[in-house]
Amino acid sequence: MINNIEDLNKKINCGIFNCVGLSINDRQIIARNVKKTDFDKNINEIIQYLSSPYTEEGLYTIFHSVQYRNKPEITQFLKGKEKKLMNEQNKPLIYSVDSAIEKDVRYYTYIIEDLKNKIADLEDENEILIEQIETLKNEKTNLSEVPPESEFKSILSEVLSAGLPLLDKYFELQKEKNIILSNQQRPKLKPNKSVIEQKIEKFINQKINEPETFNKLTAIYYNSNNIQQFAEKLKENDEQLYNECRTAINS
Repeated sequence: MINNIEDLNKKINCGIFNCVGLSINDRQIIARNVKKTDFDKNINEIIQYLSSPYTEEGLYTIFHSVQYRNKPEITQFLKGKEKKLMNEQNKPLIYSVDSAIEKDVRYYTYIIEDLKNKIADLEDENEILIEQIETLKNEKTNLSEVPPESEFKSILSEVLSAGLPLLDKYFELQKEKNIILSNQQRPKLKPNKSVIEQKIEKFINQKINEPETFNKLTAIYYNSNNIQQFAEKLKENDEQLYNECRTAINS
C-alpha cells in the first residue's frame, strides 16, 4: 500500500505500463484507457485527482497493465489517516461532464439577456424624456422670441440634468455588452478538463439562478491557475460556499 503521490507516480509511470485506471470501494472513478496513447492523460488525471483537497479520503485502487486485454495489476493508495478510514463510510461519487463551451454559452446568454432587459428599460425612459422635451418646446408659443438668458439657462439645466445621467447609463451598458460579446469570441481555455474541474464547473453552473454567487465563483475560477489555488481563494473569500462546493464534489 502506498500513501505518497510521488511514490505512486514512480511506480505506475515507470515506462512499463500502458493502461491505468482508478476506483474506490468498487466504484470506478477513471476508466482504464484502451489506447496506449491515452496513458499519459489517464495517469495525469489520477495524480491530480488524488492530490486535490476536494477528493474524499479513503483506500483507492489503481489498476495498471501493459495492454488493456491483460489482467491488470493492483496497487492500493491510502489518502488520509487509516484510523479515520476505519470509522467512516465513503459516499458514492456521481460524475457529469459539462464542456467549457456549454458552460460559457449558459453564462454569457444569461448576462446578455439581463443587459437586453436593462437596455429596454432605458429605451422606455428615453421615450419619456423625449416626450418631456417636446412638451417644453410646445410651451414656447412664440418661437421667434428669444427667452431671457436666465430662463434659457434654467430650461437647458433641466434638460441636461434629466438626460445626461440616462445617456451615461445607456453607454455604460453598451460598453458592458461589447465586453461580454468580445469575451464570447475568445478561444476557450482548458479544453481537456480533469474529473475535478468538471465537477467544479458543474457546481458553478448550478448557481446560474443566483447571479451574485455565480459571478463570484466564475471570477475566482477563471483567475486561478490550478484547482489548489481555486480552493484556497474560495475558502478565503467565502468559507461557507467553499464547504458547499466540496460537499457537492464528494456527494
